[in-house]
Amino acid sequence: MMTISNWSDLPNDLLGRVLQHLTIMNDLVRFGAVCVNWQTHFTDNHRHRALPRKLPRQVPVLMVHNRNTHKQCFYRLSSSSSLSSTDAGENIEFHDFPVPVPHDKYFTASTYGWIAIAETPGFKYRLLNPFLSVNNNVALPPLRTIDDQYIRANDMEYYVSKLALSGNPTWESDYAVMAMYGRFSELAFCKPGDDAWTTIDQKNYSFNDVVFYRDEFYAVDHIGIVVAVDIRCCRPKVRLVAPSPPEDRGYKMYLVESLGELLQVRRVLRFLPTVGETIGFKVYELLEESTEDYEYWVEMDTLHGQALFLGDNSSVSISSLDFPECKPNCIYFTDDYRSYCNYSRQLGPQDVGVFNVEKGRLEEYHPITKFKGMKPQPIWVEPTLEGCN
Repeated sequence: MMTISNWSDLPNDLLGRVLQHLTIMNDLVRFGAVCVNWQTHFTDNHRHRALPRKLPRQVPVLMVHNRNTHKQCFYRLSSSSSLSSTDAGENIEFHDFPVPVPHDKYFTASTYGWIAIAETPGFKYRLLNPFLSVNNNVALPPLRTIDDQYIRANDMEYYVSKLALSGNPTWESDYAVMAMYGRFSELAFCKPGDDAWTTIDQKNYSFNDVVFYRDEFYAVDHIGIVVAVDIRCCRPKVRLVAPSPPEDRGYKMYLVESLGELLQVRRVLRFLPTVGETIGFKVYELLEESTEDYEYWVEMDTLHGQALFLGDNSSVSISSLDFPECKPNCIYFTDDYRSYCNYSRQLGPQDVGVFNVEKGRLEEYHPITKFKGMKPQPIWVEPTLEGCN
């Protein structure tokens, strides 16, 4: 029997077997930190390792603009960064490696680690995954295929307010991209190989958010009405899912799948002279069966241990049991209310923080709130594990 007296002496085939079963970003970081030999093995082999098709969701990292280098860097939640009234700045973890996100481009709308970047000369967006070294760009049809006249007369960077994916292009070829566009936040979609966007014939709604849920795109309008869009047919079908929750209107709506259920999150804002400020959230769960005598929505005072990440990203729900760096029953949010003020003329986005659903209040959390005022605004990005199936 072979005896190993030092971790660095483990044979490469055994290290490869260990590496193959690591599907969480934090575990990969720890793997490379054991010793030089393990780090070298990870660097040489992680791009070619086999990964299962069904991967756990990763804790989003905050993509922040480095004012000194004019590059993007990542801030990762640390398990030692507790939510408290004390200054936790010393626990901030930056990963300031080169990220191919141009500092002079407008970017937004991250889903599965893919970021939408505006290409002004071509009046189009492209998808970029900064965590992949190959096959990390996806071209999207020109926006002029939706409304050429409006785009030429207005700022195309703000023409698309949200992009959502039905699947991860890293692993799937049969996926769709749904866009919220225009001043009335209408819907249009495209699939790989399309030369133009296909608009959804639904003029009665002005949408706040869109998410892929149970094989359909679900969208919520500005008062909380939820519809489902089925794009599997030749002609997209739109159906009403649920009316607005009975409570008073919020100012910004989100949809997020959490523990298999669909949640509507309402972001309550207070408008100041130059910025919009979040003062709270309300969370509702969509009930499976509803009748005239049975409510569609039930308000929640807990997230059942989950943590939500909201902002200029497809909303993500993460288990605090699997990821202790996430505080349970909290909403981590960033500023995405660009329609209220022009960041080029103001101080920059100010609305960044954490909200505790169970306590019904904002939490002091210096590692996030210190990013107030940064331009472009920080956004949550879910890391992608590089590998092949």
